Amino acid sequence: MIPDYLSAENEKQKELILTYYLAPVILKMKPASLLAFSSRELIAYEELLNGIGMKKVILDEYRNKSYVLFYQEDMITEILENKENQKFLETEGYHNFTLEQVLYRMEVRLQRCHRLTENNLFPHEIGILLGYPLQDVIGYIKNQGKEALASGYWKVYSNVIKAKNMFLQYDEARKAMLQYVTTHSLLEFHQ
Repeated sequence: MIPDYLSAENEKQKELILTYYLAPVILKMKPASLLAFSSRELIAYEELLNGIGMKKVILDEYRNKSYVLFYQEDMITEILENKENQKFLETEGYHNFTLEQVLYRMEVRLQRCHRLTENNLFPHEIGILLGYPLQDVIGYIKNQGKEALASGYWKVYSNVIKAKNMFLQYDEARKAMLQYVTTHSLLEFHQ
């Protein structure tokens, strides 16, 4: 969820918050991001969310939270066409790799995790859609999120140097987009 200290009372503040969380996706450096909104926040952000120029799907609404996946369709489609990713997703119960079917299965898995478990299980294979390297997703699942070699936008279990470079690129994307949004509208960026 968006932290309480970041008020969403005015339009510029909302733009800055979304920019902060979505800049690498907006700039097509990252295929997707998953954000959680309270019901009140989702209503407050609705107009802006509809105008930011990327696809979105609500994967779950549970305990006053909406889990929204923002994504670049062409980038996600490319990930799903990768044979190694398909083999991994098959081990997680996916058998159809069209975007629509994977998002549907992800939605079902997330809803099951929220409703049927007490111990905060999560469909960690979503990391593939978020652009995390396959080996890091597998490492996270295998090690239950422990013993990472590094962490940033995700926990790193394989190529630390490459991951840290990506983290720096994402940080630079955030800075650039935040500078843009301080003097322009995020909606202008997508026109």
